[in-house]
Amino acid sequence: MNITTGESADEFFGGAVSNAVREMLHRAAAAHGDERSALLWTALSMEPHCLATTYALYKHHAGRREFEAAERAAWRGLAEAALAAGLPQDWRAAPAPLPPAVRDSTAGGFWLFT
Repeated sequence: MNITTGESADEFFGGAVSNAVREMLHRAAAAHGDERSALLWTALSMEPHCLATTYALYKHHAGRREFEAAERAAWRGLAEAALAAGLPQDWRAAPAPLPPAVRDSTAGGFWLFT
C-alpha cells in the first residue's frame, strides 16, 4: 500500500522485478521463518542481480537477528547496486559528490541507502 495515497501498490524498494520473482517475494511475505528464508534465497537465485530481493533478504535476516546472513545480503546488494550504477566496488573510491545521474538512479539510490 502506498502510505501517501492509501492506494494499493505492488512496487519493491530496489526497482522492478520479473513476474516470477514478484510471485516468489509475495509468497515469502506470507511465509514464516525458515520457509521465508528459502523462498527469498530461491528468488535471488532466479534473478541474481535483483536489488529488491537482496533488500528483502537483508530485512528478513536482520529482523530475525541473523546478522551474518543480513550482512551477506547487504554486501551482495551493495555490490550489485554499484555495478548497475557504474560505481566502483570499493565504496571509498566513489566520486564525491556523486554525479546527479548516478545519485538519482534506482541503483544509485539503493547504493547510497545501503
